[in-house]
Amino acid sequence: MLNNPQIALGLFNYFEVRFRPNPEWDDPAIRDEQAAFPLRLELLKNIASVSDINDDRILRTLFNLIDATMRCNFHMRRDLADYFIAFKINSLGIIDMPAPKPQNEIYVHAVDMEGIHLRSGKISRGGIRWSDRPDDFRTEVLGLMQTQISKNALIIPTGAKGGFIIKKNGQAPA
Repeated sequence: MLNNPQIALGLFNYFEVRFRPNPEWDDPAIRDEQAAFPLRLELLKNIASVSDINDDRILRTLFNLIDATMRCNFHMRRDLADYFIAFKINSLGIIDMPAPKPQNEIYVHAVDMEGIHLRSGKISRGGIRWSDRPDDFRTEVLGLMQTQISKNALIIPTGAKGGFIIKKNGQAPA
């Protein structure tokens, strides 16, 4: 991001256009046509000019994550005292995500906790659990979701699982 400030600004602007409430763009098709599509084209053109392969990969991944995000509460909660941010992501739209991909995932980040909910289908069965693995709790939850799928195959062919970590003083326990 530091090596490519113009693209970083473009990613920010693209995120803003996609998720900032704006009465002029209540219709997603109009929002996309008037604002998102031109920014998307500009971003793709600018990213194509990046010469460092690692920078290119990171910038394309961030662009893809913004594109695959279905909803975000950033603008709705940012002025509240109990601020947290949540993203609902269509995981199937993330290009470099290794299989198996859940259909959707919801990531929540707050000062004192982080959580994730993975769903492999619209109708899924699963639970939620506390994790003591702050560095890879998503990997842990993904494995549990896969187990949930096989356990419930006769009842519901898809599974879901959620997990969270609690942070002390804003830091994950070591």
